[in-house]
Amino acid sequence: MFRVLIVDDDAVQLRLTSEVAARAGFQPITATSGQQALDLLRADLRIGAVVLDLVMPDLDGMAVLEQMRHGRIATPVIVQTADPSLETVVTAMRQGAVAFFVKPGAP
Repeated sequence: MFRVLIVDDDAVQLRLTSEVAARAGFQPITATSGQQALDLLRADLRIGAVVLDLVMPDLDGMAVLEQMRHGRIATPVIVQTADPSLETVVTAMRQGAVAFFVKPGAP
């Protein structure tokens, strides 16, 4: 089964995204912080993709993308955020994100 790491500090969003992934036939693994996500990615080479929130209190999504790039962690990342600005999208893609979507309920 394809394993997807869902990273979000918002418990409701984490649960919803995990449920969507499970219904689509993926095995969701969750992390509530950027550092926890990096630790899981380093420890579990079977993770096939990441759904990454950008705004988190300890280590934000942009920093996670940067550390993944420097650590040569090539797992594809889909960024999710409530900020749909073009600048955010461009920055995330330059940092290595392969896709981008705006969280439901975002302005």
